[in-house]
Amino acid sequence: MTTALFLGRFQPFHNGHLYVIKEALKEADKIVIGVAYNDKADKNENPFSVQERIEMIDLALPAAEITNYAIFPIPDNEDDKKWAEKLETLVPKFDVIYMSDKNTFGEKWVERCLKEKYTIRNIKALAGIDATTIREKIMNKEEWISLVPKQVAVYARKIMHLRG
Repeated sequence: MTTALFLGRFQPFHNGHLYVIKEALKEADKIVIGVAYNDKADKNENPFSVQERIEMIDLALPAAEITNYAIFPIPDNEDDKKWAEKLETLVPKFDVIYMSDKNTFGEKWVERCLKEKYTIRNIKALAGIDATTIREKIMNKEEWISLVPKQVAVYARKIMHLRG
């Protein structure tokens, strides 16, 4: 039984994230999703709380007929070694790490912290879909709904409406 790990900020959870999860589950039996958070992070870059992001994923995956997953909040830590050690205490045992091939700071950080101990598989990212672009489109009142699962769009719009 193979367990995959997929780490991200998911600000917000989008179709690219869903694609990586689907691709990982073609090879793994189940997937552990680690939602990174930093309570002191800039709110423009991190508009959704860790609990809101977990809820987004919990809405989107069953709608995509994915049920073999578990989600865990993962606090940031500037010390790579401490972060990697803490990660292993927060999530169930996993065999392989999946991530997109975007090569952003997050992907580089995960690779730097975990490549010595785990196999890392890169999944080709979906073109034009990334959380930074989605956040910019939301702020600029441009179309973004098509870039996220329907359930995430409904949930995120409700959150944003409540916040004014």
